[in-house]
This record gives sequence, structure tokens and C-alpha cells, in this order.
Amino acid sequence: MNDDIPMRPPVGLEARRTLVERTSSSAGEVWARWWRAELERQGRAAAGGWPGTLSEARARVLEAVLPDLKKHGIGELSFDERELAAKTVYATARRRWLSHRER
Repeated sequence: MNDDIPMRPPVGLEARRTLVERTSSSAGEVWARWWRAELERQGRAAAGGWPGTLSEARARVLEAVLPDLKKHGIGELSFDERELAAKTVYATARRRWLSHRER
């Protein structure tokens, strides 16, 4: 085997990662909108820092991301894929929150 040739993951793994990221990003968008609606329902302003936590993002992965991935034929996720999904959910929700918060 030639060490000068970089190893590339099989196309299937790349497509799988893309699907995990895309699905997780959508879940993050939904989560940020949920928080905004929840605060509005309580009569509170959607202001300040992002109210979610990484632990909650991990729960979102179980509740929203995994069921959606199963529809696409992806059953179980590896630990690394679950962490990627949780971090993507969190980062997307936080980014959306900060760009749409009331000041």
C-alpha cells in the first residue's frame, strides 16, 4: 500500500455523514423556533443568550434526528455520529436564536 495516497472514506460514509448533518441542522432550526414560541406563549421576550444546552441537544437527537434518519434507512449511529448530530443540532439552534433574538 502506498502511504503517499490519501485515504478517502467510502462514498457511502460521506453520504451518511451529510444526511446526519442535514437532518440535525433541520432539528436545530425546529428547536430554536420551539424555544421562541414557548417564550412568546409565556409572554417573555426571546432575548439574551441561547437557552438550550448540549444535553438537551443530545435528547433532540434521540427524539427527532434518529427517527428521521430511520426513514432514510439509517438505523443506529456510532458514538461519533451521535456527537456530530448533537453538536450540529446545538450549533444550528444557537446560530438561529442569536440571529433572530429580540434585543
